Amino acid sequence: EIKFEPTVMCEHIDKRMTFRASQ
Repeated sequence: EIKFEPTVMCEHIDKRMTFRASQ
């Protein structure tokens, strides 16, 4: 059973946004 949590996706997006902002 695959459990998908929106919070994990939010964290992933947040990390990408931070990486983009730091550039």
